[in-house]
Amino acid sequence: MCIKAFFPKPPDPTPLPPATPPPPTIAPVKPKIRPLLDPKKIAKVDYGSKVKRNEGQKQVTADSLKINVGGGAPPAADTGGLNVT
Repeated sequence: MCIKAFFPKPPDPTPLPPATPPPPTIAPVKPKIRPLLDPKKIAKVDYGSKVKRNEGQKQVTADSLKINVGGGAPPAADTGGLNVT
């Protein structure tokens, strides 16, 4: 009996593609180093030297922004039925 008829030899694999050359190395061009902050152009700030803008105005706080929801019982709370509005 011929076993090769039942188990044929697999075909040869395809050859690998040719190797590509590495990309050329380019010398990096570095920028010139320069100072980031010019001491002559830095703004001088004096804290607390001017009169505040909102002096004399009513100050807005979290308490002044509260909404009055009328803390009492809803009108249909004492009827005994469903409270659907």
